[in-house]
Amino acid sequence: MQTITPDELHRLQQVGEVVILDVRSPAEFAQGHARGAVNLPLHMLSATAMPAAAVGRPVYLICKSGGRSAMAVQRLHAEGLCQGVNVSGGTDAWMRAGLPVELGGGPVPG
Repeated sequence: MQTITPDELHRLQQVGEVVILDVRSPAEFAQGHARGAVNLPLHMLSATAMPAAAVGRPVYLICKSGGRSAMAVQRLHAEGLCQGVNVSGGTDAWMRAGLPVELGGGPVPG
């Protein structure tokens, strides 16, 4: 499984647009998430539920600590979308690194 650290992902954000999907519940997402992340809860995740911006691009999956996002990468791989990348340590590691966080939000429209 391909992984990336929060610091590496943040550097990619600085150079261009990246697709970050937070697979936690909407309530968890609203309490704080990586800047630019879109909420798509794990139970709703499928290749067909992916935002249009994710088509043909790497998709960075994040959760609280990395467990659910690892499951999300496996699910997308099983559905033929092999570009899922797990953010190691999840939002907890993102926040510990002092990277930008947003509050509020909700699931991706669909």
